[in-house]
Amino acid sequence: MGHLMAMEAHLDLTGASGASYRFRFINGLEALPALSGNFVFVRDNGDGLAVICCGTEDSLRHAATYWPAALQAHHVEAVFVRLNVSWKVRSFEHEDIVKFHQPKMITAAEC
Repeated sequence: MGHLMAMEAHLDLTGASGASYRFRFINGLEALPALSGNFVFVRDNGDGLAVICCGTEDSLRHAATYWPAALQAHHVEAVFVRLNVSWKVRSFEHEDIVKFHQPKMITAAEC
């Protein structure tokens, strides 16, 4: 998974509200946690990491189902997650990030 040479352990994303959200790098889809939260697939666009897919799931393991399409269509390189137990928090953060980054793929199984 991924062709990024030096992957940061964390990725801080800004939302449309100006809030900052810290995501954690996941080294391999098999390492996705079974906990609920938000996820992003990213690609290095030369100026840094671009958010290609933004999603929320009640089990982040489900994010792996979107990887093949994102890889084929958009050449994503890495996945980052943010654990969020509260559905309301996940939904708000998801919408805030989507508004700011306008990713090519948006998945929101719960919203």
